[in-house]
Amino acid sequence: MALVFVRKSEAGAPIASSPPSLLSVGDAAAYCHVSPQTIRRLIKAGKLKTYRVGRQIRIDLTDIIHCMSPS
Repeated sequence: MALVFVRKSEAGAPIASSPPSLLSVGDAAAYCHVSPQTIRRLIKAGKLKTYRVGRQIRIDLTDIIHCMSPS
């Protein structure tokens, strides 16, 4: 069974969107050019939201971009 993510436009018409890009802690660290420990610190501090896939921790790419962008 395939998952389809649907969101609504301002006019109310449904818009199909792609599933979120979920990265492992190691992949997120490589993307940000930091150590995996830094990513784990951000998770523990509540600055990065995580998703559990079985026993694995995954992080949404948009959350990483938002967290790492300068304010």
